[in-house]
Amino acid sequence: MIKLSNDQIDILGRPNFACAKIAKHLIAAGVYENKAKKAEYEQAVFIKQSDAEARVKTEDRKMLGVIKKAAELTDSGYYWYRVKPSRQWKILHITAPQRLSYGIDSFEFSGPIPSPAE
Repeated sequence: MIKLSNDQIDILGRPNFACAKIAKHLIAAGVYENKAKKAEYEQAVFIKQSDAEARVKTEDRKMLGVIKKAAELTDSGYYWYRVKPSRQWKILHITAPQRLSYGIDSFEFSGPIPSPAE
């Protein structure tokens, strides 16, 4: 019998329209290529990013203690981010921090951090 974790149920059970906003931010930040403007591609981006976050082990979540805004990021790399202080921290790979813009400017970031193990 195949069992799904709560994270897998949350990731795979999310309808594709609910993935669009997050996917558009990831594409705008240069994390993923702007390959197609289709709901299926946006859903695939969301699933891939969520899977990458799920692979990071809890004991590897070491915050650097410095919280930055998007405009303060200068280096490419993996960053912890959260939408607002009451939300969970998640990991995001940013390849072009100078391209972070409207809609993500209120997010909080910590990092860069070492890349997660594959």
